[in-house]
Amino acid sequence: MSSIDRDAAPEHGAATVSGADERKPAARAEFAGTHPRPDTIFHFATPADWQRAQASGAYAPDGWTREGFVHCATLAQLDGVIERHQRGRGALLRLSIDAAALGAALRYDWSERSGDYFPHVYAPIPLDAVRAVEPFAAPP
Repeated sequence: MSSIDRDAAPEHGAATVSGADERKPAARAEFAGTHPRPDTIFHFATPADWQRAQASGAYAPDGWTREGFVHCATLAQLDGVIERHQRGRGALLRLSIDAAALGAALRYDWSERSGDYFPHVYAPIPLDAVRAVEPFAAPP
């Protein structure tokens, strides 16, 4: 898996891409600095995971423990993520997350399956980074 190093990328400069496979496409413009990076990223949480976060002070779903990061998406990626990963999951919560509040824990990793860079958070998400929590009914 490769990632874009946000700390090495100035606000309007070039991002770096790390990873073993140098044939991967260059970072998309939104993340390479020719356009601003998204201010907000999104994640779909189960009500039980969100309730546990309220008690602990940080959002760390089972996927974070299993994979070492929390899967997120940009606004432009939401429709595809819903179709590929949320279908049939029932009642969920859509978290709107302040990307800047995540600091170095936020990286954009290449997905071979989707052909895009996706935001991944490599730490539990502090509750104060979550701007909004909205009910979301996953499609059947």
